[in-house]
Amino acid sequence: MQVNNNYIAQIFRNRYIAFILAQTCICVTLAQPTIKASLLKQKSMSSIGILHANYSGITKIKADTFAIISDKPDAQKKIAKIIKIEQSPQSGKITNIQLIATLPDNNNSNVIKKDCEDITYNPQTNTFFICDETDNEIWEYDRTLNQTGRKHAIPSIFNNDNIMPNKGFEALHYAHNEKTYWAITESNLRSDEDSTSRRKRLRLLNFNEQLKLVAQYIYETEEPIYLKQYKEYAFGVPAITALDDGSLLVMEREVRVKKNYIGSNTNTRIFYIRPKDVNRTESSKNIWDQGKSVPVSKTPVCSFSTYLKIGKFNFGNYEGMCLGRKLNDGRQTVILISDSQNGAGNALFRLKDYLKVIVIDKKGQYYPL
Repeated sequence: MQVNNNYIAQIFRNRYIAFILAQTCICVTLAQPTIKASLLKQKSMSSIGILHANYSGITKIKADTFAIISDKPDAQKKIAKIIKIEQSPQSGKITNIQLIATLPDNNNSNVIKKDCEDITYNPQTNTFFICDETDNEIWEYDRTLNQTGRKHAIPSIFNNDNIMPNKGFEALHYAHNEKTYWAITESNLRSDEDSTSRRKRLRLLNFNEQLKLVAQYIYETEEPIYLKQYKEYAFGVPAITALDDGSLLVMEREVRVKKNYIGSNTNTRIFYIRPKDVNRTESSKNIWDQGKSVPVSKTPVCSFSTYLKIGKFNFGNYEGMCLGRKLNDGRQTVILISDSQNGAGNALFRLKDYLKVIVIDKKGQYYPL
């Protein structure tokens, strides 16, 4: 069989070009922003005397003082707690948790009738803001959890008919440096549904100090990790946290609960985003159809899974997130809180309410904090 020398030369040229392109791609990949983070062991609050609840949010009030909110009131009609969380200034490890107060002070407060999914604190007004999945509104409350009468001006597209059942406003945060509020629903609106994609496109809302809408941005989730869904299943965004430079950390959470509970598991992923680096989206159109508007760019920070299986009972359904202390070497910590469904379980095992610390490593290639 005769071999065409020109043909052989063309093969070598093509392979050389492919090799050069591959090296170029590798270089581009290595140049992408990265954030390094360390995950500390989760710590049970019930083990130190803080009662089980349905914790859904956490916010920092000052240095080591935090407010945590539950989406259901306890037997004493309390829905929130003020707690002290002490962390090691070297490692970020939680060294002590102490209950300071329970709220509301007034049992007639209408907050106990709501499905409170997240809480944030504004030090300028000395008030809390709570997002409610019952009516999908964000109300202001004083320090005793009585409504002040102010609420966020949420666009009409976020009406209850257009929000997926139990997938409304789940995440809220006040960015004190920029004096703005950020909010997002757990899942997409009905009008933004795309049945051809396993990803969800959510509307990230930005409000000013007067509680008026400033902008909307598109946030696109990753694809769910698990293909098989169990008896109870949840996937979406339960928490966001604002950083000092106007950027955000976003939590994506996936939970699967089996019928007999054994074999249940969760996966939590944290991403870093800069919403204001992209075009705003329009409020009325389906966000899959807006050509000029693109989703915000995401940088992975960390991910972890928890389980309820023989030999590993660390199941933690994380729903809340806020900044912790900065360490002596400048690293920023982030505190997550889980929902135990009020200590669901039996005489042999009950779910625990956990706090988990993430330490952002400033030695990473990209350090925004």
